[in-house]
Amino acid sequence: MGHEENAPGVVATFPINLSEYHFNKTLSLEIYRAVQDAGYECRVFLRDRTTRDGVTKAVNSWISDDDGVSVELHLNAFDGKTRGTETLYSVHSDDSKMLALLVQSHVCEALGRTGKSNRGLKILEFGDRGSSNLRKMDHPACLVEPVFADNKDDAALLSSQRLLYAESIAESCIEFLKKYKETVK
Repeated sequence: MGHEENAPGVVATFPINLSEYHFNKTLSLEIYRAVQDAGYECRVFLRDRTTRDGVTKAVNSWISDDDGVSVELHLNAFDGKTRGTETLYSVHSDDSKMLALLVQSHVCEALGRTGKSNRGLKILEFGDRGSSNLRKMDHPACLVEPVFADNKDDAALLSSQRLLYAESIAESCIEFLKKYKETVK
């Protein structure tokens, strides 16, 4: 999960009215349940009481073999007018790009994103904000920005489709793992 209680990220406008941290903390439990219900192991990592590097090390330690993925949860913000969904990945990993494509596709489907509201994939290169987290992962990883939380229409969309959004993240990870395991065998 991106952000921490002491640095909670952007505050979403009505009807969410929560910080990125608090919204995603609840959402992560919904994703966890969906993954577990599908028969896969899942874990939620928080940045509270540790550093970004500490979280990265913990995630890498937990996913010690090649059959795990991580998705970092965020909310975007800009000018109150911008809308859309985007998924970011590190340029160093083709597997991360494949995961990001699945996440973007599933999230856009869950939120009804088409046209310009599907902002696509963004490559994070060295020095870009958020890139160090993804570059240090030893497994496929991406960062999802489902909405611009300072836009009232995007906030309303995410609020009304929260469970579908959570399920879309779970489905993306499971689909990736199934495809990845098939290519490894």
